[in-house]
Amino acid sequence: MTKSNDAIFVESAVLPGTDIRQDIAAELGDQRVYTLMGAALALAVAVKFPDSATSSEVAAFVNDMKERYPEGAEEFDGEQIEKIIRGIRGETELLDNIDPNFMADMSFMLTYAIISGEGLSDADMEEYVSQVIEVADAH
Repeated sequence: MTKSNDAIFVESAVLPGTDIRQDIAAELGDQRVYTLMGAALALAVAVKFPDSATSSEVAAFVNDMKERYPEGAEEFDGEQIEKIIRGIRGETELLDNIDPNFMADMSFMLTYAIISGEGLSDADMEEYVSQVIEVADAH
């Protein structure tokens, strides 16, 4: 079975040790790329932070993320990242004042940080990517 460009792009954005397929991103176009990454982030947050997750768990994840990726630490605004995660989890008013460019950048970084840390099996990754495309297609 041949993978779609959507699937190849999403996998390249979230799998450890892969580079984002810029060639495919160019073919897909910005709108589709950001739709896919928004869906990828929303589903990643749902995987990492179920309804029972606390604000403390979100804060701990953000602190851990800063330690895991020290090369990007100066770009991380922990408070804004926490607002993005909490906003996706239902506190949507927290997203009102998030800079759209920061949100776009974080859709890549946060999704990668969450999914790469989950240790998904190949089958789970395939299911995740399938769900991302399904959600993106619905929007």
